[in-house]
Amino acid sequence: MLVDEAIYWAQTTSKLRKLWLTVIAENAAAIHIYKRAGFEILKAEKMQLPDGEKKNTIMMNLSVKKEF
Repeated sequence: MLVDEAIYWAQTTSKLRKLWLTVIAENAAAIHIYKRAGFEILKAEKMQLPDGEKKNTIMMNLSVKKEF
């Protein structure tokens, strides 16, 4: 529900055109939720987390408003 609410806010209240997120590639449940909400995978990359650990991540985005 939180993802849906963020999308609704972006579509109706914000001036944002796209929502972007990065998710750890091992988190299949989160990736499924984001895909179901309409997010598309842009790229996979290795990212260093704040604790110094390197993880495989996936960057995703969702267009929430038409670009002119």
